[in-house]
Amino acid sequence: EAINLNPNYVGAYNNRGLTWSNKGELSRAIADFTHALRIDPKYVYAAYNRANAWSDQHEVDLALADYNDAIKINPQYAYAYNGRGNIWKNKGELDKAIADYTEAIRLDPKFVAPYNGRGNAWKSKGELDKALADYTEAIRLDPKYHYAYNGRGNAWKDKGEIDKAIADYSKAVEIDPKYVYSYYGRGIAWKEKGDNDKAIADYSKVIEIDPKYVYAYYGRGIVWMAKSETDKAIADYSKAI
Repeated sequence: EAINLNPNYVGAYNNRGLTWSNKGELSRAIADFTHALRIDPKYVYAAYNRANAWSDQHEVDLALADYNDAIKINPQYAYAYNGRGNIWKNKGELDKAIADYTEAIRLDPKFVAPYNGRGNAWKSKGELDKALADYTEAIRLDPKYHYAYNGRGNAWKDKGEIDKAIADYSKAVEIDPKYVYSYYGRGIAWKEKGDNDKAIADYSKVIEIDPKYVYAYYGRGIVWMAKSETDKAIADYSKAI
């Protein structure tokens, strides 16, 4: 109705675009953000929100261009640096990702997401102690931020601290019982501890939540083989193929 009353109301297009995004209607969202930018090319929120929508569509270069524009419009906009950091990380440009996450943190030291993102980038670089420090700071800022518990669990696992990894994965699924990545990570950790039954339970939970999660079938197959359950292993491997 706001758009009908005032077709040049940039905020209404932006907000409708956000609503489309939340419904998963990304093409409609992008159309609204684009219209908002036609009305006001300096409207930073539309540039940022369109970048997020492009990212959700895996159009990383289009997303990168919009994050760049958002930063040009407002160089103090921490969210745009965080978003661009995510793109750089997905493109494997880890140093650029770390630089953007660091700038986002400088601009807004209480912004949780870039600590988690930078932790992921440090982990990808093998800098596990730096990763742990960032995940821990994210958790300090928001004790309900399950992504950071999952990330820290991965880092602990890579350091061979299996019990600490299991504790963090368990906290992540306590906060979000549908978060498959933590069940999967915990399944690997249980397998490394030699607790095959708990590993199978976690892999099975992943498959219950997301039946297309291929790695869980593969992981469960390995555990079935360790238990000499050959037919069950073959069935899971066949699902993974």
